[in-house]
Amino acid sequence: MQNMKVLVCPSGFKGSLQPDVAANCIEAGILSVMPNASVRKVPLVDGGEGFTSALVSATGGTLHSVTVTGPVGVPVASFFGLLGNRSPGNPRTAVIEIAAAAGLSLVPKHLRNPGITTSFGVGELLTAAVEAGAKKIVIGCGDSGICDGGAGMLQALGARLLDQRGLPLPIATGGESLQQLADVDLSRVDQGISDVIIEVAVNWHNVLSGPEGVARIFGAQKGSTVEQTERLSAAMDVLASVAGKLLCDNKVGTAPGGGASGGLGTGLRLLGAKLRPRYEVVAEYVDFDELFTDCDLVLTAEGGIDDQTPRGKIPAEIGMRAKKHGLPVIAIAGTIGPGARVNYEAGIDAYTCILQRPSTLEEAILEAERLTRESAEGVMRMIVVGQMLGSKQTFPLEQGRQQSAVPAPDQLRGACFTPRACSIIVILQLHLSSPVMPKNTPAPDEPAVTFSSGSDAPVALRILHLNDVYHLEPASAEPVGGVARFVTAVNEYRGHDRFNGQPELITLFSGDVFNPSLESSVTKGEHMVPVLNKIGVDCTCVGNHDFDFGVKQFETLTAKCNFPWLLANVLDPALGENVPLGHAKHTHMITSSNGIKIGLIGLGEREWLETINSLPPNIIYKSASETAKELVPQLRAQGADIIICLSHQREPNDNKLAEKTDGLIDIILGGHDHYYAHSFINGTHVLRSGSDFKQLSYIEVRKKEDGSGKWDFDILRRDIVSSIAEDQETLKLTEDLTSKLKHSLAKSIGWTASPLDARFTTVRMKESNMGNFVCDVMRHYHNADCALMAAGTIRGDQIYPPGAIRVRDITNCFPFEDPVIFIRVTGQQLWDALENGVSQYPAQEGRFPQVSNIAYTFDPSKPPGSRIVEATLGGGPMEMDKKYTLATRGYMGRGKDGYTSLLVEPEGGTAEEIVCEENGILISAMLRQYFMSLRTVGQWKNLSEHWVKVAEKCHSPVEPRQMWDTPATTGASDPKPETHSKSWAEWMVKRHALNDKIPKEDSDDDSDSEDEVDSVAQIDMEMLIMRKFFAKWARKAGVKAEVCDPLREGEFTVDWTRVIAPVLEGRIKMIS
Repeated sequence: MQNMKVLVCPSGFKGSLQPDVAANCIEAGILSVMPNASVRKVPLVDGGEGFTSALVSATGGTLHSVTVTGPVGVPVASFFGLLGNRSPGNPRTAVIEIAAAAGLSLVPKHLRNPGITTSFGVGELLTAAVEAGAKKIVIGCGDSGICDGGAGMLQALGARLLDQRGLPLPIATGGESLQQLADVDLSRVDQGISDVIIEVAVNWHNVLSGPEGVARIFGAQKGSTVEQTERLSAAMDVLASVAGKLLCDNKVGTAPGGGASGGLGTGLRLLGAKLRPRYEVVAEYVDFDELFTDCDLVLTAEGGIDDQTPRGKIPAEIGMRAKKHGLPVIAIAGTIGPGARVNYEAGIDAYTCILQRPSTLEEAILEAERLTRESAEGVMRMIVVGQMLGSKQTFPLEQGRQQSAVPAPDQLRGACFTPRACSIIVILQLHLSSPVMPKNTPAPDEPAVTFSSGSDAPVALRILHLNDVYHLEPASAEPVGGVARFVTAVNEYRGHDRFNGQPELITLFSGDVFNPSLESSVTKGEHMVPVLNKIGVDCTCVGNHDFDFGVKQFETLTAKCNFPWLLANVLDPALGENVPLGHAKHTHMITSSNGIKIGLIGLGEREWLETINSLPPNIIYKSASETAKELVPQLRAQGADIIICLSHQREPNDNKLAEKTDGLIDIILGGHDHYYAHSFINGTHVLRSGSDFKQLSYIEVRKKEDGSGKWDFDILRRDIVSSIAEDQETLKLTEDLTSKLKHSLAKSIGWTASPLDARFTTVRMKESNMGNFVCDVMRHYHNADCALMAAGTIRGDQIYPPGAIRVRDITNCFPFEDPVIFIRVTGQQLWDALENGVSQYPAQEGRFPQVSNIAYTFDPSKPPGSRIVEATLGGGPMEMDKKYTLATRGYMGRGKDGYTSLLVEPEGGTAEEIVCEENGILISAMLRQYFMSLRTVGQWKNLSEHWVKVAEKCHSPVEPRQMWDTPATTGASDPKPETHSKSWAEWMVKRHALNDKIPKEDSDDDSDSEDEVDSVAQIDMEMLIMRKFFAKWARKAGVKAEVCDPLREGEFTVDWTRVIAPVLEGRIKMIS
């Protein structure tokens, strides 16, 4: 088998790997084990992400950028392709993928609501293709974030969707509005669209309505609730009825492909489009019968393998066709979902998941290439082992393992396999068994004994401890955590029958809750207050991240808590003599239900104080041990029977505290570290209880029977696993908190006068003004010599036009939750980091470096590792032996993406860590602090005055849209409202009059009522109108209207308002 012939034909991993990149990774894995193997790569697409690029690449065509309306109503950078290799007589053909205008990846998780998302941008893509001269359009229908049956697309093309009264339905308002649909008027559709041939590649199994309708099958995936799914299903039934009349087809609802991409298949049929199975469309460009000849093994790949894979997904299609040629098929998947075993019947002999250990989604996306390569390597190593075994004995097919990752023997009997294929299948039966695939079985809920005193004395106190919690929702890997399950566990200890007659539970927390998380970057920690109150915390100490949004915000939040906050050894002289920072308390006394007095003291460490920029000057830090020696006797004098220290400092500092206080403290309940640990030092227990609602400690305290007045502790660790039921009240609370985030996400936090270019094609290839801006903020925040950020940090993949920057823009563009770190490195290490960053050019790799106070020139024609021609720092040469301070991502400080030169000392590297990840702050929070400091939110009124002046010079009327002015409900017999025109100036005055209120002292106050914030849909539509107005004004001014023009040197730039306007400065240069 050393000369094995392997066919590699993957689909892509949505959001991370395109099919061609996945094919390269799999090939690398194969050749690392079998260098002599013959590998043929045929990347495939299923109509989803990568469909356009694949067909353009196959025909030598071209890609064209265009900005369209995204599924949530905001502009997104999109594209279409024009196919090459056009023979005489064949029409000029454009190719479009729905994912580029309405994909699920374009809908942030917190905004997923298929009842209101729209396909409007798809219509704009079609128009752009026609304007480019296309006479035929091939459309790929893959995953989408919509369920509007193509309603938005039809409206964008000029169609009118009418209700029973003959009135138009609101424009681009989503699928739920189709419940009112009575007719579709196509008379106003642009003639250019009517003259074009449209072919649509669809999943032939997707239907519009009925039990298997698109809303019921895919609604939950797109964010639909159970009730909303029923409303959407009813809306699709209405659309099927209306479309059936127009198409003279009473089976529209169950027609193959009609439910593709949220029902877009049906909407496209109304335009005269022909629906075809997507595999059939791809087959026009790939000869599949030829592929499977002279081949021993087929490897395919997909982002997920589950019970939906046989419904037209690439791996299943490959499997069924490969079986006709007697070839075994292995599928490599990003995730293994429910019901995946049904794929055995679809021709997939084995499947394996690239995730071999618990990982976050962000980590999996960023490391997808490595994980895919290693997974392919693992598959081939198993085959090599099987080859060695097979050389010694034969394995009859009927003796394969019944529970292996391949079909059972009775499924294999009768299949026609080549001899080599048989041996491969047996090898897979032996080696690709369940350990390769993650289990869906929840982990058992079994508390573990951390420390047992062996005492039989009655329980005197019952304590529950937690620390460092940031995320409300559960994770994907065990222990999953999640506050709803956590509360269930707390309630068990608080009120279960087995605790009857025992003292009431006391809940203690050790700090870090208000940040960092993406939610906190929106709410400034406010959403966590009701959560802590719901848990029933009795007392806590302050953590470093609790000051991330400033002392004033900390005081605002803690005032709403039902318990005290302690920090005895950090004092703010501005508040008075011996007053703790943020008006925290030094100590606190709790009297238990059985009369025992518990003296509590809160302590922090010096190290994290030095990392918080928002602290006031002249802060006084006192030694933790000296403070304890001062305050513990005072607590004893007040009658304390037991002393508990709540600390927020590293474990070594807690251990030092125990060593230096000589049994003065009975137990130290620590935080700051994100792991579970216990020790017993110098008569004092030192405990930390994990993080993020994933663990807790349950402690039973008993009086020692030796008369010493000391206490025995029995400590249990409880992991919060998925088998623990979720508390329904808490679940409802978290859902309410999450829904309120939508209003906060719509808030403006600042303005940009320049388009911010966050496209992958820019940030991963060259200098970007978005990269410059963010790196500058990182550098100035830490007062560093320089900043370096991997371009993969920037996830927006669009140009943010001039205008408002909203909270959701920041959180969507910078979703990762590894903080910015501050390190010290040599010039040589920086140079090596730059070399790594450009080593994969021209591939659009996330490692490409964006920089601040650094300028570099690279030559991509040279070998990787020697491409940097010149690098300067601060305008002067970069000195190899000199030490520089650097602001960068924690991800890079862990040596990820090839940045091993920046590996910090705790991870085994040589970079000196000044501010570690634990003490760092998220980029999203850092940017928000920056805009808060500019106080640019108050510029609404000034900007509106400018727009009104400009508007007065443009007199083109605009037909009022129902989204702005919805007529009052009238009876069916009432006359239709008279259509009248409205000038831009009038509209702008009306809109911006909303902002003539006197701004609050803190214009970014997240306690604003929802009435003070325009609805998300209204704000998005208004920003869309403003951008269209800018384009009109640009044309009148004789300025090019291309979205990226303002970024080019010498071109027009927008500079009329006092807000950010980052530009290109020549920081990154490439030798052609």
